[in-house]
Amino acid sequence: MTCIASRRDQRWGDIISPAEFRGARQVVYQVGERSALARAGLIQPTSVLEVSPVCEVPNFLVIGAIVEEAECLALVPRKLAQELARSRDIRLLEIDYPNRRLDIDAFWTPAAASKRGHDWFKALLSRAASELR
Repeated sequence: MTCIASRRDQRWGDIISPAEFRGARQVVYQVGERSALARAGLIQPTSVLEVSPVCEVPNFLVIGAIVEEAECLALVPRKLAQELARSRDIRLLEIDYPNRRLDIDAFWTPAAASKRGHDWFKALLSRAASELR
């Protein structure tokens, strides 16, 4: 996971502390209804940092546009952040947070397999997997 910010937002250096992140406005990825805190921590270990959400979105693809225009921060998977930085005016900030491994399993139902966003994300996952040793 990494933090993204608008390139125009000069409040942050290349590294942001958890306290700075907690104090900033955030865009948060949220699937479905809010989970209990214990479950949220298992689903997304960095959720304890996301305490000042401006908005919650059910789709990663809009996070880049919101961060770019609303002077918000967001925590997203690093590969997604790199892809968003190619098409949006955003930059990646390292978050000074204890190293934790976060495995992401992605699956699609047959009904959702043909959606454009899913095709894009499957291609992103495929490229990321091909870069692994």
